[in-house]
Amino acid sequence: MRDSLSLTVGRFAAALAGAALALGGGGLLVWSFLSWRELFAGHGVLADHKLVTRGAYGFVRHPVYLAALLVWLALAVGYLSRTAFVVTALYVIPIYLLYIRSEEEMMLEIFGDAYARGAR
Repeated sequence: MRDSLSLTVGRFAAALAGAALALGGGGLLVWSFLSWRELFAGHGVLADHKLVTRGAYGFVRHPVYLAALLVWLALAVGYLSRTAFVVTALYVIPIYLLYIRSEEEMMLEIFGDAYARGAR
């Protein structure tokens, strides 16, 4: 009986940690949209694009990617899912790092020093 109780407590703790990560990721995503109302899906810079360094973008340079990563981690932790953890570690993180590298180059080319001095 004690082993099943500790297993239940462990699963409950994991579910709480997963929920906290998911709420943090969801909150960061909402903050990102509030910080940059013109946020669009895609990889590029629009003609009237302005550099955003306030709100979530003043906190972290790529808040949407961080929010998505928190949600992936929430799935892995909350469900104690090795599969979700492996997908996050071997697919999500490397793909986001490639996107981030590409976006960094693009933003530096377009916004130069202003981007380099911007968000951390």
